[in-house]
Amino acid sequence: MRSYIGEFRRKENQKPVKINLHLDIENFGPITKGKIELKPLTVFVGPNNSGKSYATMLIHSILSTENQFEYMHLGDVMFASTSSILQDCDKQIKNIAEKNRKKSSFIIPKSLTKKMLASLIEEIFSSRLKSGIEGNFGSPVNSLIQKKSKSSKITVSNSHKFTITLGKDLSIKSQELSAPKYKIQITPKSNEYYAKYEHKEDTVTFTVDGEYGADFLKYEITTEIFRSLARQIKHADLPDDSYYFPATRSGILQGHKALSASIIKSAHYGGVESFQIPKLSKVVSDFISNIIVIPNKAGPFYKFSEELESELLHGHIHMPTLHKSTFPEIMYDAKGMEIPLHRTSSTISEIAPFSLYLKHIIYPSSLLIIEEPEAHLHPANQVTFAKYIVKMIRKGLNVLLTTHSVFLLEQIGKYMLASKLEPDIRVKELGYDKDDYLLYDEVSSYVFVRNNDGGHSIKPIEINNEEGISQEEFVKVNESLYSESLKIHKNLPEQ
Repeated sequence: MRSYIGEFRRKENQKPVKINLHLDIENFGPITKGKIELKPLTVFVGPNNSGKSYATMLIHSILSTENQFEYMHLGDVMFASTSSILQDCDKQIKNIAEKNRKKSSFIIPKSLTKKMLASLIEEIFSSRLKSGIEGNFGSPVNSLIQKKSKSSKITVSNSHKFTITLGKDLSIKSQELSAPKYKIQITPKSNEYYAKYEHKEDTVTFTVDGEYGADFLKYEITTEIFRSLARQIKHADLPDDSYYFPATRSGILQGHKALSASIIKSAHYGGVESFQIPKLSKVVSDFISNIIVIPNKAGPFYKFSEELESELLHGHIHMPTLHKSTFPEIMYDAKGMEIPLHRTSSTISEIAPFSLYLKHIIYPSSLLIIEEPEAHLHPANQVTFAKYIVKMIRKGLNVLLTTHSVFLLEQIGKYMLASKLEPDIRVKELGYDKDDYLLYDEVSSYVFVRNNDGGHSIKPIEINNEEGISQEEFVKVNESLYSESLKIHKNLPEQ
């Protein structure tokens, strides 16, 4: 049987991946049109209700769904799939393997694997993406189409292109992915416990140990072909995990204990009295559940998170191990005094969940989607948090921000300008660490602007040599305030 140990250890072996993905969005929620290029740091700005959260949740849904396919096992789909095409392909591959099991090699025809790949994309991937989008938004896909439009279209591309259409249902088409033909080589006893895989041009060669018998051989071949095709669905340069930090995270964290306790209390009456569990979007339920079942093991960013806590909170966040029957309590430890989260300041409760994720959950090659990281932070703390965002990029994480903070943008811009300086100058003259910089090609930024028709467009924000990310969006507000101030002063009565 094939060894799958690598799947369970993949987090420990993850290497940083710099995200590079393009999205073209049309008629999705408040968004009429817009193009986005995701980079290691992507920043969204714009007024409330302009579509920033729609874009971030869409991105999270796509990445989370694509990542399911990289390590997908045949049984994951076959047990749940109603795809007659996929089931028929599975039977045909096993029949070919049965007929040729005594040969040293044989070919699985491209026409068969082409059908299999099409079924994976158009049925399985479509179904899972639809489920992911509806779960994250808490709405059916047809309710996410912009008013006055019959459908939404999202194009996702880098190494290949998917066109996602939302109408009464969700469909996915790909004109670029092509299935290879598969050459199966059967070896005599090789003392290898797994299939060897080699991809050259349009042919994939599997070398399979033939000593395990016909049933194993049929299963091994069809499984490897399925897994090979499923891996093609995931775009290149895509993080292995996507974590979403909603704008209301501090409130969610404050309320999750009471919510869970209420459900547990009501559960005693199950079968006697009916009770309802409140509906939560998947991004919120994932956020809560990850905190509740947070692992005890320290992750690779544990020390980094403690540095962030020391500088921002002047203490540390932890969840002490309590009795199994009690609910986990998040505590703030400052100079030996432990304070439960509900009695801490809004800054501490805002940073606490983010810090716990960094300590125990997040691994390299992840995307962190953070809505309004400046929430409840004093301007000085916003500047400090911007520094740690830059450090995250240097450590191999990818970050997508939505923000209303001019302080955050200005500080990010300074780290971009600092990339032009020699490391020694950054350390000696500015007091930065040598890795406190952002390369210009690591950053993309977009503003969501209102159109005359009531919809919104996504437009790139200029990245320039003077300030990094242009702050024109905020300058407009300052100019308006200044103009209003002049009018008031002009009309004040003379003293």
